[in-house]
Amino acid sequence: MAKYGGKYKKCRECKHAEEVMMYIVQTKESCPKHVNFSGTLAVDKPTCERCEYFEPKESEGKRDGRNL
Repeated sequence: MAKYGGKYKKCRECKHAEEVMMYIVQTKESCPKHVNFSGTLAVDKPTCERCEYFEPKESEGKRDGRNL
């Protein structure tokens, strides 16, 4: 079965995001918009989608400048 991507695509591609859940995105401390939500750093999906601090994740193969 195909994995549902949903309408929030930018959230999954940001380098600040750790895990994308149903309504919130668990983030790292480097995210400027994070809030403490039940003991975790998170932001809601619509806020994450409109964020001006979006930075794409680095691709796994080209991290050190070499192709793995």
